[in-house]
Amino acid sequence: MPNHRHIREAAIQLLYTAHLEESPLPDSTREAFWNLILEKQSSKHTHAVAKALQHLAQGRKARLDQLEKHQDVTLSIVRSRVDSEKFTAALEDYYVRENDFSILLEAIKPEHHQDHLETLQASISALYLKNRHLAEQRSRIQKEIDIDPEYRKKLEGTQSALLKLQRLSERIMVVERPEDFPNEEKETRLIESQQEIDNLKNEANTLVDRVLAQATEFDSRIEAACHHYTIERINPIDKAIIRMALLDFADGKAVAATINGAIECAKRFCSQDSGRFVNGILDQMKPSSTDLA
Repeated sequence: MPNHRHIREAAIQLLYTAHLEESPLPDSTREAFWNLILEKQSSKHTHAVAKALQHLAQGRKARLDQLEKHQDVTLSIVRSRVDSEKFTAALEDYYVRENDFSILLEAIKPEHHQDHLETLQASISALYLKNRHLAEQRSRIQKEIDIDPEYRKKLEGTQSALLKLQRLSERIMVVERPEDFPNEEKETRLIESQQEIDNLKNEANTLVDRVLAQATEFDSRIEAACHHYTIERINPIDKAIIRMALLDFADGKAVAATINGAIECAKRFCSQDSGRFVNGILDQMKPSSTDLA
């Protein structure tokens, strides 16, 4: 049977998958997530991946529209600066690659490859590669903007679009590297029966629903504890882990065990730095002895 840790980790992955702050978690995204986690046969798994990528990219067009809305102004501002040829060229190339990526997303729709599994797999591999390149490009562009006060002030709309598109890329990377997530490759025999699958799904979905129902309150408290960060700048996995810990606090779970579990989860899903970040935030937000009385 799936234990407490398995259920929590599945819920955290689903919260990460659902990281579109301005929209609720649709049933189609849940279905795509569970298909990806549970399907192992090559053909079914590949089609599950393609379907998951389509669902995870929901909202991309709106973010791309936001980017394009500011494109002309952004290029005009950059071109007006002395010695800006290199940055201008980088921006122009980036805009083209974003449009190319949209074409690739359309190409991986499973209905286009009913009898051509290898073609679909090749298209997915190409999409993963371009997604990684785009993520690197966005990071370089954001760094270029961050070091220039005038750019930071005048290119806020572009920065916002870059951040939102980057979050979508990060979600796609979860699909690309499921081996980094315990429920996928490292614990492939975690679930051994349909009943266990149903239990895992039901309990993880219940946790996710409870967290999302209190997300606004949780996020306000998290942001208050992050003195130099807005909630949008927090790594989505870190935020999901902290939200889950806040739910445990609200349920009266042991404080030390909750924090230690969150730290270990952050290390496993992200890095040592994430573990330290989660520890620092939860240490500020843990219930006092009065709260526990």
